[in-house]
Amino acid sequence: MGFLSRAAALPGKSLALAAALIAAAISARSPTVSCGCWVRSQFALSPDAVCDGLTRLEAAGLVRASRRRGRHPIVTLIDSSGDELVLEGWPATV
Repeated sequence: MGFLSRAAALPGKSLALAAALIAAAISARSPTVSCGCWVRSQFALSPDAVCDGLTRLEAAGLVRASRRRGRHPIVTLIDSSGDELVLEGWPATV
């Protein structure tokens, strides 16, 4: 099952956050991105929706997040085996 398919099964704004993170990762050409203002504003996500969605995505094994007080979370998209998600050939591998 694909990354977005697994995110779609989660409640709340998890799918919107997953799509925002994929867009940011493609833009940055890296599976590791900052979950900052751009991600929130482009997809109309509140800070609470980002926090809840990130917790759900982590619990589902779709992302790893590094949180520090006063900083935006640094998020790495991961595949089902736990490795960094390969974004080449979008959308075939996502």
